[in-house]
Amino acid sequence: MNKHEGINTPIPLDEWLAKGSPEGQRVEVPLSCIVKDPEFQVRKRTSQATMKKYAVAMEAGCVFPAVQIGAVEGVLVLIDGWHRIGALEILEEDSVVAVVSRMTYDEAKWAAAKANLQHGLSLNDTEVLDAFRAFVEAKAYRTGHTWLSYRQIAQEFGRAPATIRTWMQRHFPKIFRKYQDRASNKGGKEEWSGSSGRKKKEASSLAKKVIQDAQAAMSNARKLGETLEPEALGSLIEALQDTVEALKKLPHTKLLDEAFLDF
Repeated sequence: MNKHEGINTPIPLDEWLAKGSPEGQRVEVPLSCIVKDPEFQVRKRTSQATMKKYAVAMEAGCVFPAVQIGAVEGVLVLIDGWHRIGALEILEEDSVVAVVSRMTYDEAKWAAAKANLQHGLSLNDTEVLDAFRAFVEAKAYRTGHTWLSYRQIAQEFGRAPATIRTWMQRHFPKIFRKYQDRASNKGGKEEWSGSSGRKKKEASSLAKKVIQDAQAAMSNARKLGETLEPEALGSLIEALQDTVEALKKLPHTKLLDEAFLDF
């Protein structure tokens, strides 16, 4: 019995094909029919420890979600579920429950990258950039005449809008210029801020005041430092450093470019 099998019994692969390959159907797919192509895996590594942990859980009767497979030009390509497939191979199982969807090559690459972004082992910076490339190549930044803003794309990747803009400019200059042209047609405003006008002005005004207050405090600290004994000056410096470190740990700080955090 397949360790993925749940309440809704999947249909065999040959029966699914005979029915015209309906979308969204849970299918029992032989492992030997699934292509594990590294081109569809932005994560550069898999974890043997995770596979073994999954295998133990499967052996104990735990039911795992169906893996995701893309039917790309007639080939069944693994999209999401590398560690689950690895666990089944450890258990010497011969099939897996999968949801199979017809996809183009670029759609499959983005679907696999998106799955890696949403769960599993966290991606490093190079892997996130590879995921971004798959996103753009699949034209996921637009739906018809509607284009996502840089801020909306940033939310998908957990990066700052400015980083997404830089990546687009560096790796997809033609598409970047189209974003520029669209901005020009809308009055010269680039679509990467993602804020409404009034809220943006309010946030900008508040940020400006906070920066001015901080600059005034730093100026006072410098003046005070000139009169302090070395031990007291050290305590002041330590307190200021603690404040900076606390700011770096705020929830939204992870969306800032590292360059801005290199104090």
